[in-house]
Amino acid sequence: MKNHASADAIDPVASSLPRAADTRPERHDPRPRFGPRQGWALATVGTVALVAAFYLTRPPVVTTSSGTEAVQTTAPRPARAAAAAAREPPPSDPALARKVEGLARDGRWNVLVVYAAEWARRESRNADAWHHLGAGLAKLGRYDEAGAAAGRATDLAPERADVWRTLGEIEVARERPPQALAAFENAAARDAKDVASRVAAGALYASLGHLARARETFAAALAIDPRDVDALCGSAAVAGMEGRVNEEEGLLQRVRAQGRRCSRGSLGYAGGTPVGAAPAERRPATSR
Repeated sequence: MKNHASADAIDPVASSLPRAADTRPERHDPRPRFGPRQGWALATVGTVALVAAFYLTRPPVVTTSSGTEAVQTTAPRPARAAAAAAREPPPSDPALARKVEGLARDGRWNVLVVYAAEWARRESRNADAWHHLGAGLAKLGRYDEAGAAAGRATDLAPERADVWRTLGEIEVARERPPQALAAFENAAARDAKDVASRVAAGALYASLGHLARARETFAAALAIDPRDVDALCGSAAVAGMEGRVNEEEGLLQRVRAQGRRCSRGSLGYAGGTPVGAAPAERRPATSR
């Protein structure tokens, strides 16, 4: 039979001594202990997170004029910024640009169109490249190609008066008055001080038989520059066509006072020439 006596019974002295404290570390149970309150708090936090995620990812809703709600389809700002950056023209090649501009100043049109075509090939969204190419081709009498290049320039930079003016001059050379008139009107609308485009538009209005519009357009040019000989000649031509002889003579006197004269049939389009000189020819397209 086994002896089950305790240690106290065996050693009465030891049993009378105070017991030492148990210094062993308490075991930690890693499993979370949730009571009802902790569970309710966790559920609340989860619900708030789901609602926040829904509203942050949901497309914006706007109220229409009829009072109904509709999803706003406008792209977010980062997407709009990226799209705008994609439409921006690439940085120009300064060396190539200077080369083309120098050739234009020297009148070396055969060489210019080669460099301008290369420029337009490298930077297909650069309006200056297409503008120079169109003007150069027009100088060589290649008007259809020039019109296509100049039209591309107006597509890329519709806010620029100079590209519209060049296109108008090319369309005059192509003998397409309506298209030329539209181009000159666009140029004038974009530059409040563009006398040349207004003079050209006035001449085209007169040639198309719209004398009242021609008179108004020449008057607008003279309001900008009262001494502009082309505008004076155009106004005089229209006055003569309308039978306003005294007004016509007064305008011609203002031209003669500057030592100039009006060429017949020009209707003011490059019509002012120095006294004693031959009548001026039609102004060719230029790269500005």
